[in-house]
Amino acid sequence: MLAELLTRHPGMTRRTAQCLIAKMIGNGQVTARGEGRARRYFSAGADVGPLPAT
Repeated sequence: MLAELLTRHPGMTRRTAQCLIAKMIGNGQVTARGEGRARRYFSAGADVGPLPAT
């Protein structure tokens, strides 16, 4: 999601994009799963199923 935002809005700083993502998570528009580089974002209404076994 971060890379997509930065690609679509080349004038946006990385920190601004991170803040927007955090706000979307806080508003319930987006859900986040995973940690660090494995973190993925989904639309709040998306059925993403269970996490895979590690």
